[in-house]
Amino acid sequence: MLNSIFFMLFIGWASANVSERLQLLQVYPQTDEERFYLEQLKEEHDVWYSSEDRYDVLLTSSNINWLLSSLQKRGIASAIVNDDLDRDIKEEFERLSKNELFFDYDDFNNLTSIYKEMDKIAAKCIAGFVCSVDSIGSSVEKQPIKRLKISKNVANRKAVWLDATTHAREWLTTATSFKIIKHLQDNYKVDSTVTSLLDKYDWHVIPVVNPDGYLYTWEKISNRMWRKNRSINSKPTCPGVDLNRNADSAWGTSGASSDPCSETYRGSSAASEPETQALQKQMKTLGSNIIEIISLHAYGQYWLIPYGYIDNATNACYAAPDAAETLRVANAAANAIEKVYNTKWKRGPSCSTIYPASGRMTDYAKEKAGVPYAAVPEVRGKNFVVPPSEIEPSFREIWAGIVASIAAIEKKPNASH
Repeated sequence: MLNSIFFMLFIGWASANVSERLQLLQVYPQTDEERFYLEQLKEEHDVWYSSEDRYDVLLTSSNINWLLSSLQKRGIASAIVNDDLDRDIKEEFERLSKNELFFDYDDFNNLTSIYKEMDKIAAKCIAGFVCSVDSIGSSVEKQPIKRLKISKNVANRKAVWLDATTHAREWLTTATSFKIIKHLQDNYKVDSTVTSLLDKYDWHVIPVVNPDGYLYTWEKISNRMWRKNRSINSKPTCPGVDLNRNADSAWGTSGASSDPCSETYRGSSAASEPETQALQKQMKTLGSNIIEIISLHAYGQYWLIPYGYIDNATNACYAAPDAAETLRVANAAANAIEKVYNTKWKRGPSCSTIYPASGRMTDYAKEKAGVPYAAVPEVRGKNFVVPPSEIEPSFREIWAGIVASIAAIEKKPNASH
């Protein structure tokens, strides 16, 4: 029923906006000067993806011409790679409106279905394990932030932390996390790797870090591209905070905006958001007992590690004291992923590999909570609206990366060597 209502709302919205379409523009800079110009776009436009050689910018059909003209004057190459994203979103919601009565591991699911499925998983726990669902805190709009734990009643067991959908529109990350849960659940004593990882480690999985934002992306199709949470700030017409710029790690410095209307708005203060507070509290509680935190994001095919911010003393990307060690683990993960489908995955510290960004949750985990290894895999896809056929490949890639990264951590070279 909910999805049917959502689709009807979209039809009304679309009929009032027939001439206005969302379009995705790719821009291909070649010089630092061109990249500097494109970086300025982030304050006023929704830049989905940025790297040394490509920027993906979401624009409406009514305002894309001015940017194309500006790029042409500067000699910067570009191409419209999707001239009607609304069409793709409409097709997505039409499909999902037919699947509203059951949880589908091979498609996307609304928050109610997600939370019900977590309870079902806990109820049919693997023999010999303890499964539970709890709330680590509440969102701005009082939604529970639910965690599934698969554990054993054994003292001093290390844990693996997996979370997803810090940014509301990144649906593929939640779907990928559920595929991982199902793989663990279905393959204990069947797959030796699964058996080993469950016997050695507790698993903490938070499939939706940002429940309010996720709900909002399902309410109306015109909301599908929402990124932030749903807090009201100093500009009520521009709600929301980017939860991955809000953590208490170099908060408010590089790569985070002070403008509430920006997609990378950092919030009014460090950890101002209840979602951020909930995650930080759990990370601090578990601390070094976590062997690795894997926080799934979309998109771009990266395996990113701390840190994301600029060191004020050197005006360069801050380098962790153990940077060589964490890069060794990142290389193992990315190399394993590449072998699955012969793809290319960039890897390295977030700041130097993709772009500077302060207030990142995985930076907090390592810097303040004492978690030794943390990673942000940016999953596959060409934008945030992907066909459900991408879920299984995404799972296979991320699972390969998780397995390889944990194996690399377990084989940490002796410090004396």
